[in-house]
Amino acid sequence: MVLTVICSTFVQSFANNVATADGTLKIEDGKLVVSNIQQETFYHTDQVFSGDYTVEMRARVNNQAVGLLLGQGGNNAAMWSLATVNPLGVWVHPMNNWAGVVKVPFDQVQNGRWVTLKVAIQGTTATTYLNDQQVHQYTVPEGSTDGPIGLRFSTTESADLDYLKVYQDGKTIWEDGFNKIDSNKWDFPAPQSGTTGD
Repeated sequence: MVLTVICSTFVQSFANNVATADGTLKIEDGKLVVSNIQQETFYHTDQVFSGDYTVEMRARVNNQAVGLLLGQGGNNAAMWSLATVNPLGVWVHPMNNWAGVVKVPFDQVQNGRWVTLKVAIQGTTATTYLNDQQVHQYTVPEGSTDGPIGLRFSTTESADLDYLKVYQDGKTIWEDGFNKIDSNKWDFPAPQSGTTGD
């Protein structure tokens, strides 16, 4: 009985620890670990979203930042970046105008500390919450938040992601618990050959 439990735990642990061939993405203990970024890198969901919706992401920045992109604009979509550079907090970047960043201080955003970021889209209003506390609100161009969700990392940036969920009309309509590198949900690179990422 004990041997079965140990063997089962080992198999589960092995199955949950996979990586992409380039080593930038790996799954460890049910978390997506993003590191070893060599250049600005973007990942997008295969599904697009529109109307009023809320995105919730639980993440832990390990170095500098992790960016959450929403809607139109591809790699230049509006971005909410959990930043552990001065000032610590969330940096809100308008679509196609990242130079117009608004830096919202929030001292709970620190390297190695889990934070829950929520962005609620209601019409043309985007409301930002950190750990369930409203910290920012601004007007987005109509229809600009229609599109995929993305993650953005620049060189040296790294983070762990626990989950990402999308809610609409009070229901979860999309989620990734990051228990595998899911190339059916994202444009992630394929896991290393011989691993169980799909």
